[in-house]
Amino acid sequence: SLVLPAEARMDLSLEMVQRARLDGEDTIILPLNYRCNSRCRFCIIETEIDARFEDTTRAVFEEIFAMNAAERRFTRLTISGAESTIHPDLEPLARAATERGGFEVVRVQTNARRLKDAAFARRLYDAGVREYFVSMHGHTPALDAAITRSSMSFREMSQGVANLMALGARVISNTVISADNAPHLADIARFLVSLGVRESQLWSFLEIGDAGQADQLVPLDVSLAPLLEALAIFEAAGNEATVKWVPRCLLG
Repeated sequence: SLVLPAEARMDLSLEMVQRARLDGEDTIILPLNYRCNSRCRFCIIETEIDARFEDTTRAVFEEIFAMNAAERRFTRLTISGAESTIHPDLEPLARAATERGGFEVVRVQTNARRLKDAAFARRLYDAGVREYFVSMHGHTPALDAAITRSSMSFREMSQGVANLMALGARVISNTVISADNAPHLADIARFLVSLGVRESQLWSFLEIGDAGQADQLVPLDVSLAPLLEALAIFEAAGNEATVKWVPRCLLG
């Protein structure tokens, strides 16, 4: 069913907790909503967004908070979306996670567009969101707009990241290597360094399911040289970089 009752969603969330426990992880990721203010060309939950999946209820989060407060199994809660910053419950949920949920760290996966509002960024930070995994896929407004399909994304994201830096938040950039941006990875790396981002993750796009995104797949003979140049730029700046879904034997 495209619309799950609260009980079914809770069962799924608790199953995620159990799997994480069995795997020995200290982080649990919970989606808050399936709405977004961007429309990235390689979004891996585009099907769910189109189907208008319901938001995760507070009851699901409260169940997780109660379990973790009792067992102290997880130290980090990562709240994902689509885009969780557009959900009105993000701030109180983040506060509850650290105050009574047994979590030491709250991380938000975000495009940082709403964080252009410095007051909102401050409220989230004060609520306990100290880590931000920020989607940053282009180094220019034109490239960013082509990927996110929003003419305002680049400006808002850049200001949002600046606000997070001013607060002293931990910012990890999240860059999808796609057909659109693969030739520009070195310039993207320079852009991230210029913003003060000290940790970056880059992952090669893989089409999930049948979402009609095959045009975003990029051959390694196109992406590898720019990727290696980007990694050299990060290394020279003393930045930490993580690469996903690229054969390690090719990275030298």
